[in-house]
Amino acid sequence: MSISTTVSKARAVDAKSKAAAAALKRELAEPSYRPRTIAIGTNTDPYQPIERRYRIMLRILEVLSAANHPVGIVTKSALVVLRDLDLLSSMAARGLVKVALSVTTLDRKLARAIFERRN
Repeated sequence: MSISTTVSKARAVDAKSKAAAAALKRELAEPSYRPRTIAIGTNTDPYQPIERRYRIMLRILEVLSAANHPVGIVTKSALVVLRDLDLLSSMAARGLVKVALSVTTLDRKLARAIFERRN
């Protein structure tokens, strides 16, 4: 893959990540919308390694926080605390967020075997 193709794809993902937050903001602003807790991470972890770069979840949390909208998050990632703690703390103070950390195993050897990264 060429550098220009890689850069082009990265820009497309970045644009889509911004579009996701904008779409959520529009949806929450609809007069017919009735707030109910949104569950994120029940099927796929929202804090995938690519989240560090594209900040999709962070942008979504910013929209939810601004709208005072409740959210529940399930993740295995420490990024939820390392990067988003201030925002989540603010939301928690308003009773808007619950975070659950999923632990697959406490056995380090088994964890490495299960979650081995392949390039």
